[in-house]
Amino acid sequence: MNAHVLVVGLYKFMRMSMTYEYQLHHFHIKKLFQKEEFLSD
Repeated sequence: MNAHVLVVGLYKFMRMSMTYEYQLHHFHIKKLFQKEEFLSD
């Protein structure tokens, strides 16, 4: 039972950090696109 709780906690933590990394990456891409639009304007 204790091991199960540990695995679930680890899974949730991994999912949270993955979505955080994805959002960070997405934000950087958005900034790059905005920079490109600004340069081409």
